Amino acid sequence: MHPETQNLISRLRNYTENRQPFVWNTENRGELNCWNLLLSEGFVQTTDFDQA
Repeated sequence: MHPETQNLISRLRNYTENRQPFVWNTENRGELNCWNLLLSEGFVQTTDFDQA
């Protein structure tokens, strides 16, 4: 398994094991979807193609 996948699974496990309520503020973070969740957790970053 890729290290990134293991890291994501361990973070998601942490949410369920600690029973912390999951709160998503749509005003600050936008619509809750997989992409925005990955962005907010720092797994992906947006980039400008002109600078890449």
